[in-house]
Amino acid sequence: MNKEYDRRKKIADISQQFSLITNGMFDLIKYREARLKDGKDLLLASIPLVKHPLYGETRIYIQELYDENDQLEYHYGWEKLSGSKHTKHISAWGNEPHSGHRKVKNTEPFHHHHVPEKPAERKDCYYIRELRDVLEFVSEFIIFKKSYNMDINT
Repeated sequence: MNKEYDRRKKIADISQQFSLITNGMFDLIKYREARLKDGKDLLLASIPLVKHPLYGETRIYIQELYDENDQLEYHYGWEKLSGSKHTKHISAWGNEPHSGHRKVKNTEPFHHHHVPEKPAERKDCYYIRELRDVLEFVSEFIIFKKSYNMDINT
């Protein structure tokens, strides 16, 4: 079966399961098989969320990279729809590598970008490992109209 179709279907199914907080189906931004840069398949998509009283229009930003063995490297972000990279950042989770001067502590591979408007800040996160976990986490803030607290233990 077509890998792109399977990956899109996975996101569509998860989006539908969280219809209480989603504002329509996901948007595919880009899909590219075997990028020249690293040979990984790239999937970029977003799931629009219902309006939050504090943050307004938000979305779950999805970036998934698959190697030749279908191993997943991901970055999932909860962000406002408008603003710069920093001002729209609410929270994010990933297992993508962070090397060089930005790696100030051991947050590999699973980490949480936990400080709003400071996406470079991160801490270890062993509880959120997939898109479904992210949507479950964000659901609490959307449904109960709560502001995000970066000290929450994820």
